[in-house]
Order: sequence, then C-alpha cells, then structure tokens
Amino acid sequence: MLKFTSFFLLKKNANASLYDTHYYTWHDQEYRDFMYQLIQYLEPFREKKKTVLKEELEEFNEIMFVNKGKVMIGYEINKEKRYCIAYHDKIVIGAYGITFN
Repeated sequence: MLKFTSFFLLKKNANASLYDTHYYTWHDQEYRDFMYQLIQYLEPFREKKKTVLKEELEEFNEIMFVNKGKVMIGYEINKEKRYCIAYHDKIVIGAYGITFN
C-alpha cells in the first residue's frame, strides 16, 4: 500500500489553502476505515509494453491506478492511431468517467 500512498492523500479540510499540510493519516480512524474498505477492491495488474488498455469510445467501469510506467493517450482518425499525450508514473485512468458516468 505504501507504493500508492500519493494517490490517496486527502486533505482534512476541503476549503484549506494549497499550502495547508493537514492530511488524513493512518492514525485517523475514519481514514483507516475508508482505506480498509477501499483496499478490498484493488486488484493488482501488470501489462506488457505497448498494450492497449482501452480503445477510443470503449466503455470502462473501473479506475486504474498506474504506479509505474508510461501511458499514451490519443485518438483514431481514418483507422490511423495518433498518440499525443504521454504520462509517466503515478497515473489515474478512468476516474473522470466513473465519477461522472
């Protein structure tokens, strides 16, 4: 779980300034309860290089927390794929789509 700590840094006060360093820790009971419930649903995965995780317009109903690696995001026009955005390490895929259906 320590590898994924940065994904789950939560401020105690949502209205706090950007410089506020009051985050939940494992010492907070409500955070600990939340994390134990969340951990039950995490499934580790490893993919080979150049694996396509999702095709354009493909439905997804999961959030992927990519701890290490490179993820390319792009689109397809006239059956030609173009990858124009690259992310390296600590990537969350699918959070927006899952959150907003």
